[in-house]
Amino acid sequence: MNSKRQNTIPSELSEQAIALLLRAERMDEASAREQIAAWEARSVAHKAAMREAQALVTSLATLAAPKLSLGERLTLACQSFIARALDFPGRALLHLGSVAMLILGIAVLLHTDVLQLRAVSPGQVAGDLTEKNPALEARATFRTRRGEVQQHVLADGSSLWLDWNSRVEVAYTPQERRVLVHKGRARFAVAKDTSRPFRVFAADVEAKALGTEFVVNKLDFETVEVSVREGSVAVIEQSSADRLAVKPLETEEVLLVMGDGESKRSRRSVEEIGSWVDDVLLFDRRKLGDVLKTLQPYLGYRVDTELVIDRDRLVSGTFLTHRAEETLAVLMETFELETRSRGRGWVALQSVRDTRVH
Repeated sequence: MNSKRQNTIPSELSEQAIALLLRAERMDEASAREQIAAWEARSVAHKAAMREAQALVTSLATLAAPKLSLGERLTLACQSFIARALDFPGRALLHLGSVAMLILGIAVLLHTDVLQLRAVSPGQVAGDLTEKNPALEARATFRTRRGEVQQHVLADGSSLWLDWNSRVEVAYTPQERRVLVHKGRARFAVAKDTSRPFRVFAADVEAKALGTEFVVNKLDFETVEVSVREGSVAVIEQSSADRLAVKPLETEEVLLVMGDGESKRSRRSVEEIGSWVDDVLLFDRRKLGDVLKTLQPYLGYRVDTELVIDRDRLVSGTFLTHRAEETLAVLMETFELETRSRGRGWVALQSVRDTRVH
């Protein structure tokens, strides 16, 4: 690649190409080839950036010992690439800027890779618990997109599951284990550690647990739902001036805390709580209004039920998260609902007829 062409590659494309190579190392060969080819097909610049990133790895293949990861090989390759550029003064100024950007991108990626925990299957958890990384004691952020559920094993052996479109921040110190739910829903299986409480924060709600399994769902900016699968959880609602601790939640109990400080306690089976980790939504005599709200994260838009007369009718059934649109269609047909209006990011439903008279 000539120097003029190299300088035309945007640094962000180079970083994206390297990130894709890092992810591809954990994929099967066919999937990796498919994703790389699709990325290259976006533009000539994308293809050039991928070629540059691949060359960075393959040009110094002799440096890659069998046990080195792709990230380590990229680091060694960049170090040698810079050394070669500096050996030739006439070329140094041409290459140094783009190489510096590549090194910065790789450093960010590798630093993130150290702090973030990799997704694992349930069968891998037992083996991972024996490998604790001190770097994870500081801070890590996890995100999911639409259609994605992640499982992570935290530094203390606790397990974390993230639902679709969720983001949490984990911060461990010698005194406490703190998790902040910025968006969406998370399920926790907490490892016992009497010296360090496990505290989860969402909006103005704190859920504190020791050796238990529970779910925290940030429904909107102010509303939080805490549900317990096993053990007990102390829930604290913190307003601008006061901290209000409610009676601890026990197994199969659910607490809905609203922004005005009001709370509502109910019960739900263990099978229902957190079933989304298996791509399943279970409803056992749940109100239609609650079911429609539960579907919202998987529909990608808000459902307004103000004009639905049968919101309190009970629903039982098993549905798949990735087929939420079909589930909504079935519910609309069963309860005689229709779309009243639709806007960007929301849909208003109404009852076709007045079913209050039987």
